[in-house]
Amino acid sequence: MPTSNKTVSTIWENLHLVAARKGNKAAIVSESGEALTFGELEEQIGYVVGRLNACGVSRNERVAG
Repeated sequence: MPTSNKTVSTIWENLHLVAARKGNKAAIVSESGEALTFGELEEQIGYVVGRLNACGVSRNERVAG
């Protein structure tokens, strides 16, 4: 959990804070044992956000429904 007094309002902000502290720790582990670290997860989510923004999708817009 964040150690600052700032209130975390989004999952993205929380992930960013956790990745800064535990970037090389496993965030997700598959059934086969492959791990994705917090840093890798943050990087992949950032990439997807960037691609969606480049396509004109902005915050709070539905992508599929």
